[in-house]
Amino acid sequence: MNDLLYESACIFNNLIKSEIVFVLGRKGESLKVKLIFHETDFFHLAGLHKMDDISLIKEKAKGVCVAILQNRLTYKDIENSTKIDSVNERLHIIKSLIDIFSQENNYFLEKSHSL
Repeated sequence: MNDLLYESACIFNNLIKSEIVFVLGRKGESLKVKLIFHETDFFHLAGLHKMDDISLIKEKAKGVCVAILQNRLTYKDIENSTKIDSVNERLHIIKSLIDIFSQENNYFLEKSHSL
């Protein structure tokens, strides 16, 4: 059985090793904006901080991500939260981030590190 929480954390973990560079431009001028992910970001991006109606591991944000990657915290542990629908949406987006950033288009023109 697939664990959406674990799969999303794995994808996010791969993003930690990457740097996304957005090249924003207009009228011959451009600006580069770097998007860098840190281990502590997953907790908030996934919306886990909103799950105040269940008991998550009492660790800091980085510790929760590590617990997920080590299968000490699974989707089954959070699925009874009343906030699960919001978290599900976020987890699916996180799972798609590498695909989104890897597309060649006019918005994401350059990558400093390969995804």
